[in-house]
Amino acid sequence: MANNDQTSSRPITIPHPDHLIIIERNTRRVVVNVAGHVVADTHHALTLKEVSYPMVQYIPRHDAWT
Repeated sequence: MANNDQTSSRPITIPHPDHLIIIERNTRRVVVNVAGHVVADTHHALTLKEVSYPMVQYIPRHDAWT
């Protein structure tokens, strides 16, 4: 978990009615490519939606390669 010290670029936000954070299962396939190489491929991603930020996909570790 990130801490709120000098290295953080944004303060930690606690969810509340004016700042909703929604996590949903992504029903579509998510493929991540880096420099033309597939580094992750999953049908089990979670989508995090947070007000005023772009959506973020969370991919299970077993569906990503290092």
